[in-house]
Amino acid sequence: MGETTTCPICGTASTNIPRGGNFNICCPICSGEKKSYIVTATPMHLLREGNWTDPSDRELVPYLSAYIRQQSDGVVITSDNWKYFAGAIRAIPVLSKLHKVLRLIESRSNYPGHIVEVAGKNDFPAVDAANAKEFEYLVRHLLRTGFVAFTKDHNHVGGLFDLMITPKGWEKLQASTDKGIPGRCFVAMSFNPTLNDVYDLAIEPALKGCGLDPRRVDKIPDNRDINEKMIAELRTAELVVADFTGQRNGVYFEAGFARGLGREVFWCCQKEEEDKIHFDTRQFNFILWTTLDDLKEGLTDKIRAMGFARN
Repeated sequence: MGETTTCPICGTASTNIPRGGNFNICCPICSGEKKSYIVTATPMHLLREGNWTDPSDRELVPYLSAYIRQQSDGVVITSDNWKYFAGAIRAIPVLSKLHKVLRLIESRSNYPGHIVEVAGKNDFPAVDAANAKEFEYLVRHLLRTGFVAFTKDHNHVGGLFDLMITPKGWEKLQASTDKGIPGRCFVAMSFNPTLNDVYDLAIEPALKGCGLDPRRVDKIPDNRDINEKMIAELRTAELVVADFTGQRNGVYFEAGFARGLGREVFWCCQKEEEDKIHFDTRQFNFILWTTLDDLKEGLTDKIRAMGFARN
């Protein structure tokens, strides 16, 4: 049995099941039903006491709810990773959040015209919002643009709405399915540990700096087969960055699959491997990089030049 407590992130009444020196928190908002997350002692103290060395850290905390809610059970929050997790959510473009709200309503709709209930107080982590207020802002934008309509507005109770997707909204969802989720970028590359910095210090910062949502399949907690997960991510991506350093066959497959879906592919490779690039892809305009800064700057410039940047 656990002890009654409050979630250190959102303040909701929760259950703590002690696990060694760590805290196993079952929060209905952050971890959702039948799930929990673990927080180690040091960040638990910071979250409880709020004695932040950097005041900006306080503004990051609410985004942890969205990160935890959308992962598989067993997320561990530590001093080393919590800011990375929260920052990744805060960097997600507003257009992607709006699309997630529309997808959330779709997931609860049994048929076109079905009226479903959404509540900012409970649902905000599912759409990458920081809180119920941001969730309400996103819903009201969808109302103004005509993608959804409401039959009842219970705004005085935690942003509660009875909504249905309009024909215009269904058209938007269909168009998004065909073209991918706006702002989402799938990254295809070798997972060799020696290339971790290529992603961490060049590709990911370039994408986030352009307001995009980077997705690398090995960094997405999911119980599905990795190939199934890869195909699903490619189908929902708006564009793809493929780095061929290491000459992995899988990267060629993923880039080709993306091309078949009509997605824009940004072709990259370390310059010293230029002569190893398969002959049937050499007609594409590769970003050939020597340093990580070369790759970061080249990718940023190309994304912006082609109009994919979201900021």
